[in-house]
Amino acid sequence: MLNDEKRTFRDTVEGTVNAPHDDIVRNIGTNIRRQLPQVQLYPPNKYKVALLLGGPSLAKAEIPKGYRIATVNGTHDWALERGLRPSIHMMLDARPFNARFVEHPQDYCRYLINAQCDPSVFDALEGGRKSASCWNGTTKAGGRLSSAGLALALVPLDCCTPWAFDT
Repeated sequence: MLNDEKRTFRDTVEGTVNAPHDDIVRNIGTNIRRQLPQVQLYPPNKYKVALLLGGPSLAKAEIPKGYRIATVNGTHDWALERGLRPSIHMMLDARPFNARFVEHPQDYCRYLINAQCDPSVFDALEGGRKSASCWNGTTKAGGRLSSAGLALALVPLDCCTPWAFDT
């Protein structure tokens, strides 16, 4: 890279996905036919959000009073088991066994599900009627599929931004 080139963090992140390319393409084709609402941009609001991303540090998580909660994958049910109410839940992973993460959908929670997720995820959300919105951050880069942010730890930042949460 030349010194005068400006590159962002996202320009330098590379990775691979954990599902076969053909499965992801098939999932996207199936899910976009559901005609669910797409994630929309919203004006800024007063809310702050706590991102629950999982891992060992989750056991020590303290949610400041007044914060909205955003969950990913298994942290949705982890939060529910502790009496916490996620405002939004995000999923990106295309593997079918991840539908287990939305087996207990809540009417007050907004589900932001990537179009590459297995259709069983949308089915678990009653076909998307449980406040599901679809987003597609998947692109083909360098012959490989890569996703917006690539790591699920980055995706919530992308998803919270349209909802105008202060992360």
